[in-house]
Amino acid sequence: MWSLPKKPPTIAWRFRRGALPVAAALALLLLPGCIFLRLSRALDDFRTPRAAVVFAKDKEGWEGRVQNPIALLSDVEYVLGIKTEKVAEGHYRYEFSKSGPADRQPWNADLYVDAEGRITAVRLPPRLHEVLGEDFLYAFIRALGRSSVAVSEKTLRLEMAEELEFSKLFELMGAASEKQEDRSVYRFNQGGLSYVVQAWGTVKVEKMIIDVEPYHLVIAFGVQEPPPRRERQE
Repeated sequence: MWSLPKKPPTIAWRFRRGALPVAAALALLLLPGCIFLRLSRALDDFRTPRAAVVFAKDKEGWEGRVQNPIALLSDVEYVLGIKTEKVAEGHYRYEFSKSGPADRQPWNADLYVDAEGRITAVRLPPRLHEVLGEDFLYAFIRALGRSSVAVSEKTLRLEMAEELEFSKLFELMGAASEKQEDRSVYRFNQGGLSYVVQAWGTVKVEKMIIDVEPYHLVIAFGVQEPPPRRERQE
């Protein structure tokens, strides 16, 4: 029979148990109050991903359209420490490149905002949708809404039941910038900022860590959700 730990649970313990939801942790990261409220509301919407984001295809590729715009472009820039480039009115772009093998380039994120600066749509490289598929992307969005945070480590953890094969990762991202004994390492650069993507596994990716200093995103694949608890019958 499961019981509570004898000592008060630490943040690390609650993180492993998935008991510290991302909305609560955002407050502990000491974000400005207005940014915290907007991001927590936006992530809460992701718990029902097909109602939160609709994927649509046009002549330029695939676009994820936010059904209830909440987060501001400036919120994302503040949290990630980036600066987007204005392409046109209401259209901004963030471009970064992979170091090492010059395949699968470029990497662009196009963001569209309304008159109040709220993000209304995001356009990523078309191969993201074509390789991973819509169901996988919705599963990822849902995992974001259900994520947990290790506050002291500034780490966001996602668990997905879906699996990711290394062949798809290669098709999506190309050859790794660096191969280590137990992982493939991809390095990206933009304006002096560095991003590192590490993937563990052999045929299938078991775990992926994305480092965007000072934040870390940990994604575990093939994690089955626990079955619902049964009420004890008297």
